[in-house]
Amino acid sequence: MDLEKYWRVLATEPEAFVFLSHWDFYDNGWFSLYDGDYAMLYDECGNLFQSASFKSILTLTDGSVALCKEHRDGCQWSVYTKQKEKTASLDSDDIRIFSNGLALKETAQDETFIFHYKNAEQKVSLGFKVWNVVNGPDNLFAYEQGLKHNLSLWYICKFEDGKVIRLFEPFHAEKLFFFDNGSYAVHYKGIVRVYNRFNQQIFACNEKKTTFVKVGDTYFLAYNGMRYKGVYSAENGKLVLAVSTVDYLFANGTVYDQKNRLSLSLGNGERFHFFDIYDFQPFGKSGAFFMYQDYPFVIDTDLPLQELRQKAVSELQRASEHDLAYARYLTQLILLLC
Repeated sequence: MDLEKYWRVLATEPEAFVFLSHWDFYDNGWFSLYDGDYAMLYDECGNLFQSASFKSILTLTDGSVALCKEHRDGCQWSVYTKQKEKTASLDSDDIRIFSNGLALKETAQDETFIFHYKNAEQKVSLGFKVWNVVNGPDNLFAYEQGLKHNLSLWYICKFEDGKVIRLFEPFHAEKLFFFDNGSYAVHYKGIVRVYNRFNQQIFACNEKKTTFVKVGDTYFLAYNGMRYKGVYSAENGKLVLAVSTVDYLFANGTVYDQKNRLSLSLGNGERFHFFDIYDFQPFGKSGAFFMYQDYPFVIDTDLPLQELRQKAVSELQRASEHDLAYARYLTQLILLLC
């Protein structure tokens, strides 16, 4: 992660966006400055790619970016590689693209079709009364379908070689979501169960008595002060961090909590804390964006604190003579890192 290129853009926010702007960061390293109607989209090197009124900006697990723009006749999806080559264009108000590359199309007759965005002709019908569709990694997805007598059933599936393969039917499920490793959590009436990618149960708790929430790509918090004690792994259901509250846990042990505090692990049980930050956004494997005293910052939580400081100091030495605005920005960052 080239932090210097992020900092140079974040330090020079266009004046037209000062009062209404909001930064969004995406898992492929791209980011945008958004004011509610108009966005400037940058690549991971800080180069402006497009500026337009986007209805949606979505990054895919292969690093591509899918952009949806409204035009006179409806909406158009365009998909670009990280090298900015267009690979697909889809015109429809009824199409929805997911981060795993799968797409949905709903007809006026309430029939739902699924396909890969690169091959819209190879679509498969999921039938009628499809109420919810949830995407997962590696072409996994799940959907709820209405049955007779106001009943419904969830199906966990994989889209492969132009076919929908049903893997599991969690009876009496009310909702579910996937983790990035293929595990998934299913909410039943009062009970939540976590299954691994092989559909084996690895965890369960009564959510009426226990706080249960996803807090990372492969982590969830389950806490009630008694049996359930903190953050658990969605790989094997084992406890990895004993805490009562946490909003996000990185794989490297960095924690963001409900006290607006980001904590970096320094080793030997010691931690460095960023206090009073807000608008926190994790992105990619280890990227963290946050606001502090009206300054937008990005750090790589995989980097040792000393290396982060040195990067900022080296940039300040280069900027101090010819870019005072950037120098002020870096000075604030260095103070935050001390």
